[in-house]
Amino acid sequence: MKISKNVVDSFQVNCPLSSSKCDSFSEIEYKIKRAVSLGKVLVLHNDGSRTLGYYHLRFVVKSNKVMDMFKTEDNKIINVSEQEKYEYDVANNKLIV
Repeated sequence: MKISKNVVDSFQVNCPLSSSKCDSFSEIEYKIKRAVSLGKVLVLHNDGSRTLGYYHLRFVVKSNKVMDMFKTEDNKIINVSEQEKYEYDVANNKLIV
């Protein structure tokens, strides 16, 4: 999965606490990939892209590339359990001890 530079920049602006815990851009990209993988499809667009929700974050994905990310202030929160995140980390060999 490819991630556009503006998505990484947007993640750093919208998620400063999460970003500050990362030592590199690859760790930020991992968090974005996890969010996209665990997020729920909210909208399927006519151009083939889809909008995914992960907590208050929204990701626009097209052809296996994360094109855009934004934070919503509405009440529609897409919760993801700690167990789901843990299982994703285990499957991707990213367990933090």
